[in-house]
Formats: sequence, structure tokens, C-alpha cells
Amino acid sequence: MYNYLSSDPDKIIYSSGPRTKAWKGIVFFLSLALMGWIIHLFFPPAKEAAWVMVKFVLWIISGFFLLVMFIAPESRIDFPVNIVFDHRQGALLMEDQPKIGPWAYIPYRKIEAFDIHERRSSNKDGNETITYYLFTGLKNGSRIFLESSNNREELQTRMDQLVKEVDLTLPFKPENKSSLSPKLFREDAPPKTVLSWTNKIGDRPLRLLFYSLVLTGLPTFIAISAYQDGKNEMGFAMAFFITLFLMIPGWFLVKAISNLVKDFKTRYALTITNEDLEFYEFALQTGIMQHQLRFPWTEMKAVRYSFSPLYNYTDDIEIDFHSDKEPFVLRLNALNPVERMQLAIWLDDHLRQEAPPQ
Repeated sequence: MYNYLSSDPDKIIYSSGPRTKAWKGIVFFLSLALMGWIIHLFFPPAKEAAWVMVKFVLWIISGFFLLVMFIAPESRIDFPVNIVFDHRQGALLMEDQPKIGPWAYIPYRKIEAFDIHERRSSNKDGNETITYYLFTGLKNGSRIFLESSNNREELQTRMDQLVKEVDLTLPFKPENKSSLSPKLFREDAPPKTVLSWTNKIGDRPLRLLFYSLVLTGLPTFIAISAYQDGKNEMGFAMAFFITLFLMIPGWFLVKAISNLVKDFKTRYALTITNEDLEFYEFALQTGIMQHQLRFPWTEMKAVRYSFSPLYNYTDDIEIDFHSDKEPFVLRLNALNPVERMQLAIWLDDHLRQEAPPQ
């Protein structure tokens, strides 16, 4: 989450702190993982363990740090560096790089209120922990989370400061308003604008391969090791129960692989006119249209994008409707949170006819 950094008559700044270089995180977690493997292979008590449990624990330690190695550095570097309430510009800014940009501008007029969300969790002893989250709520239902604490009074004080110092009636006067991300190929052909993109693949296949090995390897490892130690029934019983336990994450893994295959073969596009928004899917190699949806602006209620560092991997742009129809999700994982917010605000402006596409 973010931390309160400073306040003056012109702005209030929340900062995520200095960004961590990805290679440093990779080296750190890889070192921890290698330590686990070395202990597993060469430390006599582990090497000569009579049963699988010691080996299993060390294998889990190694797997955990390898998993963190794949996730932590990239998720950290994707975060906006600062979230700024800039009174001179009359906007909340999400800054990817201070003084350089890009920036996502959310005019104060789009903010509805500041509020505190509470999240309850219990440990195995039944003790309950409450974590509080301060967030900015927009009129279209989006939320931008700022700060977390186990002390509600602390966040209440911060929220009172925002209510007092952020004048939501200030006019919107952007100084360096960024254009949409260059990762979106834009073609203006009045009276329509076309945006097209491909969802990045990057190192995700390697990650999914690793997750697959973890999910399928755990039961197999336990069963084989227990069999070698002469505890066949216990080993296969453990494998069976852990397989059941892993069915839920396994389902999400299958879904992720399915999306990966689809992204590898597909190019996506939006066509924006004064009457409607159209969504297309094209085969990347042949250019043949595979899917088309049309959403009249009159049927659309809001274009939402909520940002929370806790859920950076799952947040997508959603199109909400006046009817009971399920929200339509725009998957744009090639874009970082600042770029997604730019696009969401751009589309929401057009929906509310507050500004034409630019």
C-alpha cells in the first residue's frame, strides 16, 4: 500500500517509496531458494531423513521463494510511484514517474467521497484481525486505495484531512495531461476512433510452467518419497488429500493457461463513435474477425477501473450497464495501472459526454 508522504497548500502526496530493481529481487529470492535446495541435498539430517516430512518442508521453502521471485519484482515495479491530490490542477494524479510521466488524471469532480473499508480475517485459533483501508471513491463506483492500518483512528484522522483539504469543486486544469499509452495502436478516422492492442505474453509462460510443476509435483513428490521410505499408504493418502486441496488453484491455473493461449493468437480492438462502443477480436495471424460485441452508450452506466496494490494482478477495466447484464471486462494486461486508469477515464469521459475523445 501507499504511505502518507507530505502535505502543503498545493498538494497531498502518497508514495509507494523507491522502486525496487527487478534484478535485485530476483537475485535475493533465488539465493534463498538455492539455500533450501543445498540443505535438502547436502545437509546430512535432511539427506538421511527416515521419512519424507523434512524433505517436503525444505522443498516447500525452496518452491515458495522461487514463486516469490517470479511475482514480487514485477508487481512492485508496475505500481504508480505516487498518488497525488494536486489542488492547482484540480485532480488526483497517479504518477508512473514523477516529473516525467505518464500521468493518469482523475478530475476532482469525478470523486464522490473518501471512506474506510475494513477487512476481517481469523487465524486457526479463532482470533480475529481487522485491517482498515483508506480509499478514494469515484462517482462511477471505482475505488483508489491509498493507505492501510490496523488502527482505524489513524486512518480516520487522515481521511478527515482529505475531506478538509481537498476541495472537490476546484476546476480541472491539467498541466501535463498524458495521451493514451503508445501500447494502444490508435487510428482516428472521424467520426470514429479505433484502438487496438495485443495482450503481452512476456515471461508468463515460464511462470505458468513453474506453477504447473509446483501443483503437479507436490503430490507426486510426496508419494514417491514415502514409497521409497516404506510408507506407501501414508504417502499416497497424503498425495490424494493434497491433490484435492490443489484442485481450486489448479482450476485457476487452467483458466490462466487458456487466457494465455487466447492472447497468443488474438488481437483486440475497440471502435468508439458518438453512438456506441464496439469490441472486436481478430486472429493475430490471419486478421479474420472471431468475435464482435456492440454496446450503445445509452445502455452503459459506467466505465470503471479500481486500483489497489493488493490486487494488482486481477484489476481490469469493467463496463457496467443500466440493466442486470453482467459487466463486460476489458483485459489489457499489456498496460500498467496508470495506463489502464488513463483509458478508463478517457472512455468514461466520452460516456458522460464530458469531453470528446482526444
